[in-house]
Order: sequence, then structure tokens, then C-alpha cells
Amino acid sequence: MTIWFRMVFCLASAAALSGQVKFPAYKRQVLPNGVVVDLVPKPGIPLVNFHIRIKGGLESEPAGQAGLVALTAQLLRRGTAKRTAEQFSSELDSLGGTFFAGSDEQSTFINGEFLKKDFDAGLDLLADAVLHPAFPEAEVSKALAQRVDAAKAAKDNPGIITTYYRAFFFGPKHPYGRPADELSYGRIRRADGPPDYDRTLEPQQ
Repeated sequence: MTIWFRMVFCLASAAALSGQVKFPAYKRQVLPNGVVVDLVPKPGIPLVNFHIRIKGGLESEPAGQAGLVALTAQLLRRGTAKRTAEQFSSELDSLGGTFFAGSDEQSTFINGEFLKKDFDAGLDLLADAVLHPAFPEAEVSKALAQRVDAAKAAKDNPGIITTYYRAFFFGPKHPYGRPADELSYGRIRRADGPPDYDRTLEPQQ
């Protein structure tokens, strides 16, 4: 079976399945500041799941500072305007909730899950991390050191070759061709965070 035939077969199968997929009913609201809110109710499940996606991922990273967006996402829960990293973790644990932030090629995403009865407390915690991150110097330095160590250790993993193949394929002028490593992390400082972060995320009056 040739690669071309496999691709055609997969596309045909996907097209056939697309007609059978039924999405759950949901409500959409566009806020005055342009934020799109989709609500998917699931009666009978005592959980509330938040999924936030913000435009700006790997593609928005400055040349020479690969890894900046992923680092920023990691630091969202490492201290806010009114909570230290320890207070944030403690409150999250007391609610029995989950919080995860990461990034991909085109966006930064934040996921949170809380019990329905803790909706207000969970939303306050999530909003504080997204709208008012403090990026404490000590936490930035700690996270950078961890990522530098991980990048060095990754070189002992044969699977890392796929990362360098991608870099070779796209070239250094393309964001996909600039993999994060100990050198790029070594050039990142706290002041290099996204300059328009607060302006982009703060609700507009």
C-alpha cells in the first residue's frame, strides 16, 4: 500500500465519519472585548471544566528566545497579584481542583476543573492566574533552571532527533525551526515576558 493510497483512504474515512459525528448542544456568547464563550452543559455531572485558549503560541516567540511562551504558561500558577505560588497550590488542593497551562504552535491554553459547588471559588482562582500573573523573579529563575536541566538531559534521549529534524526542515528563520534548548532558555529574563499580556487579557470596559 503506497503512502498516497493510505492518505486517500484516511481522507475518505474521515469524510465518511464526519457525517456521523454529532456535537453536543452548546451556547455561544461573544463578550464586548471580543472573548468568545462556549457553554456546553452536561446535566448530572457535578463538575465544571474550564478551557481557555489565547492566541499566541510558539509562532509568536522572538528569534533567539525559543521556549518563552511555554515558560510563561508554566509560570501562570507560580504567583499572582494576590496569591503566592504556595497559596495558589494550597487553595487549589483545598478545592480538589485541577489547573494546567501549556502552549502549542498557535496558542496558549489553560485548563481547570472544579466541583460544581465550588464554581465561584474555582473561577476566582482561574481568573487570578490568567488575568493577574505576577511572574515572581524567584519563580522565573527556578523554572528556567529546571528547563535548562531538562534540555540538557534530553540530549541523552535518542528521540530528540525528531526535534532537530524539524529544525532542519523549517530552517532557523521559521519559528518551527528554532527548538528550545539550554542556550535559548539562557537568554530569557523576567523582563522578556509578553509585553502586551495584561492589555490583551484584561476585560475592557
